[in-house]
Amino acid sequence: MGTGSFFIHGSDDALRHVKLLASGLKKVAIAGFVGGTGCAVMAVLLSHLLVASGSRSNSTPSTQEMSGITFVAWFMAIALLAFSTGYFIAGWGLGHQKSWARYTAAAVFTAKLLLCLWLGRASVVAAIVSLLIASLDLYGLWVLLSKETGQLFGSPRASQSSVKPANLVT
Repeated sequence: MGTGSFFIHGSDDALRHVKLLASGLKKVAIAGFVGGTGCAVMAVLLSHLLVASGSRSNSTPSTQEMSGITFVAWFMAIALLAFSTGYFIAGWGLGHQKSWARYTAAAVFTAKLLLCLWLGRASVVAAIVSLLIASLDLYGLWVLLSKETGQLFGSPRASQSSVKPANLVT
């Protein structure tokens, strides 16, 4: 097929998809760092300003409700920052074609996919939304698990060991 094909048929297609994946991972990581920082600020503000207020009316939530909201905000902040760090490291490694980057990215993709499936187990709609959130991870696993990408990230020692040295005896 041509170079514009979506499927991976050769090393050129694999390299194009890996570069696209690396670029996307870096952009998503930056957005995740901003979102994670925002969630952390929100969690701090919720825990210090709203829960610490001594006067409560009927319209303000109780301490237990606020601690639950604060827990969710901290969970979102930690998850966003952790996955963004993994995405950034994997994107940098894939961009420089490091041999460890393929396994790092696959581990981060699998962990996020499992988290999304676990969070989406409440209903069919939640499962569909979770899989849409994990669409980059599904694409990444498809790219990284292809045979051509494996050959692209193959170790240089493995390719050198298959080449037999020339006979130097005359």
